[in-house]
Amino acid sequence: MCWTGAFAMKNKRKMWALMIGGILIVVLAVILRFTLAKPTEREPERPSVSHAAAATMEFAGGTGYKLITSEIGTLRTFDSLLLQPSEEEFSGEWVYRLVFNPKAAVLNGEEIVVLFGEKNLSINGQTYTGEDGVDYADILDWAAGKYKYLDYELIPYISGDGRDLEENQ
Repeated sequence: MCWTGAFAMKNKRKMWALMIGGILIVVLAVILRFTLAKPTEREPERPSVSHAAAATMEFAGGTGYKLITSEIGTLRTFDSLLLQPSEEEFSGEWVYRLVFNPKAAVLNGEEIVVLFGEKNLSINGQTYTGEDGVDYADILDWAAGKYKYLDYELIPYISGDGRDLEENQ
């Protein structure tokens, strides 16, 4: 082999070594960037009701509650409501109470309690309001519409005050 061929081989090896070294440096920089980055604050994940098997629905001025089983799909549209977590406290009394997977009807289900107030709603104790551009009144109208549409017979409360549903379940 002539000396020019050996010289070209050395340059090719150096070029490959530089390319591989450069790629390794870029990969390491990316890995370090993501491992050393501060974790971003994430909003609490809203529970999904898409797999709910049953629900109870109440109106604050009512004399009982509705147990929804066969038309549960109508209430699953709850997941599509445009809600965002809120720093506000849940205000006032609830107007509608919706319990997905109530303990009395769904064994081993995750109970999700939704309280619709006048100004915001609470899901398992976390307060939510409408996303930017969404009037909360429209969300409350959704609950009112579902309550009217689901024309089930009311199951009476034990004491009649509407607050003892847990005892009745």
